[in-house]
Amino acid sequence: MSNQHDHNLFKDVKNLDESISWDSKRQFELRKRIESEISNPKRERKLKSNLLPIAGMVAAMCIIIILFSSSTLLEESVELGNTSGEQFAEAELQVEDVLTENNKIYTVNLDVEKGSECNFWLNNLHNSYNYKYKVYAPDGTLIGKSETAKSQERLYAVDLSKYGSGDYTVKVYSPYGNIGGKYVLRVRNF
Repeated sequence: MSNQHDHNLFKDVKNLDESISWDSKRQFELRKRIESEISNPKRERKLKSNLLPIAGMVAAMCIIIILFSSSTLLEESVELGNTSGEQFAEAELQVEDVLTENNKIYTVNLDVEKGSECNFWLNNLHNSYNYKYKVYAPDGTLIGKSETAKSQERLYAVDLSKYGSGDYTVKVYSPYGNIGGKYVLRVRNF
């Protein structure tokens, strides 16, 4: 079937040659170029067929990397603020969650006797979700809002002696209305 097709193409090239009046040298060069392209379509198919397995292997490797790295993503995201290499003290609140509404409320009991200073961290686990948070004292007074520091939102060195022991409220929200992103919220009293 392909021989018949090639024969018809050569016939069309011959008709083309006869209908165009170019100088013979130019006509010969053009004819040779067209014939070489017609007679060698397998070269292009072979190149495409050789690239297909390579592309499949690259895609499979990317999927494997994503699957294996997701387990360490949470650990790394929690430790982003820790540049000293020390182990973190136990947190009063540590949660990995997905923002499914405009905001999500968390309550954490903080004791001034345990320590009068408290730090709050929120790591956005996906760059396109820039979630923020606000912290409220037990009496409902706004203590502060998170501040951006690289990929982390944080509120450091909150003096709990000003507000006393009790249930503090942390409100995680999206200032741009984008929901569905994963984050880690951590509160530590020391």
